[in-house]
Amino acid sequence: MRVTLKICEGCGGLWFRAQELNEIYCAACSMRLRAFPAPRSRRLAGRPRKHRRCTRQHVNAGGVR
Repeated sequence: MRVTLKICEGCGGLWFRAQELNEIYCAACSMRLRAFPAPRSRRLAGRPRKHRRCTRQHVNAGGVR
């Protein structure tokens, strides 16, 4: 089994993760986060999303966006 040294995104602690897994939290933080309900959707109600227009003027102005 191969492991990598990772930094927990919850507490900042160091921990070993199996190389084939994609976990971002240590065991303690993942247990703590399981108590929270799963998100239903990213956007429920409220103001409509602003649609950004990308025009050629913005892209070509100065060469950098």
